[in-house]
Amino acid sequence: MANKTLLNLSLEGCEINRSKFDILLQCLSMNQTLLTLKLSNNELDRDDMFRFKTVFDDKLKTLSLKHLDLSSNRIDDDGGCLLIQGVYYQDCIETLNLKNNIVKD
Repeated sequence: MANKTLLNLSLEGCEINRSKFDILLQCLSMNQTLLTLKLSNNELDRDDMFRFKTVFDDKLKTLSLKHLDLSSNRIDDDGGCLLIQGVYYQDCIETLNLKNNIVKD
């Protein structure tokens, strides 16, 4: 059973590692109410963005996520591209923050 009331989740600077990120993505794929997710300062990288893209590819039609903050992580150009591919054709994301990553202008 998914949480039906959580609207905003801030996990900034929580040292989210790969296994914790996978658990978070499992929960995200079941949640239909979350509007804002803040994951800045967690050292997320290209591999994590691949997993994030998979969630968007598989479940975005049921997600309500509008604001995603991934600032100050270790996302490079390839990771940024993977994430953009996941959200490109979706109309739910309104704000995507990737500042202070390794993504080039």
